[in-house]
Amino acid sequence: MKYRGVLRLLKRDQKDVLKEDWAKGIDPNDSYYAQQYQLQYGAPFSGKPLAEVLREWKNCYGKDVKK
Repeated sequence: MKYRGVLRLLKRDQKDVLKEDWAKGIDPNDSYYAQQYQLQYGAPFSGKPLAEVLREWKNCYGKDVKK
């Protein structure tokens, strides 16, 4: 949910990422890599400065975020 309003979910794959070749040597107890889904987010480049994008996001979705 932290990307809501800035990026869109483009792809969600359900897989065991620890079986991937790049995952050799990763601790299987590491909760980050033990996720069931691999999510891919993206959005068109708007050309706006990051500070402006963040300010717009806070106005729409960041009611609990300190300014």
